[in-house]
Amino acid sequence: MPRDIPVGNGSLLLNFDKSYNLRDIYWPHVGQALHTAGDISHTGVWVDGRFAWFDAPEWEREILYEKETLVTHVT
Repeated sequence: MPRDIPVGNGSLLLNFDKSYNLRDIYWPHVGQALHTAGDISHTGVWVDGRFAWFDAPEWEREILYEKETLVTHVT
């Protein structure tokens, strides 16, 4: 599955898929020591007494980049 949202700082790289599930964690060197084996790490939130997974179908997702940058804009 593609990695749609890469987030990193030079020594840590987190890759998320299109449903905002964490797929890869590389640390302390990007490209080495993959700590998730590429398996899905589901992510969710608990708000006002209710829990929802980010990959639930009722969520609306938009994955963009700021114009002419490598800055992600994810909603």
